[in-house]
Amino acid sequence: MFNVAKQAHLIEAYLLPMARRAYAEAAEPKSDRLARRLAGIIREQGWHSFTARQVLRLDRPGLNSKGDLDPALAALEDGECIRAVEAPPNPKGGRPQRLYAVSPALHRVQP
Repeated sequence: MFNVAKQAHLIEAYLLPMARRAYAEAAEPKSDRLARRLAGIIREQGWHSFTARQVLRLDRPGLNSKGDLDPALAALEDGECIRAVEAPPNPKGGRPQRLYAVSPALHRVQP
């Protein structure tokens, strides 16, 4: 009826690699995945300082809302890759910018 060799090949070649990818994605906290993505964007853009608004304007998947961006920023701050700095007051008034300075070490690290 069924060829055992074909079934074994299907499992080894397709099902196991798919399961590994699915479980690997779930094993890492979302904030860590987003922080790694944000670090890549910082290197890609060559930023030595940036605002949260600049990141949101890029409209990148997973980092296009404040709710997703905040945990990524917190993770990078905890890892001392970035630090919040006081932004100069906006002459037009309004909410102050969330400005971050980038550690030079972040640009030296290869992804």
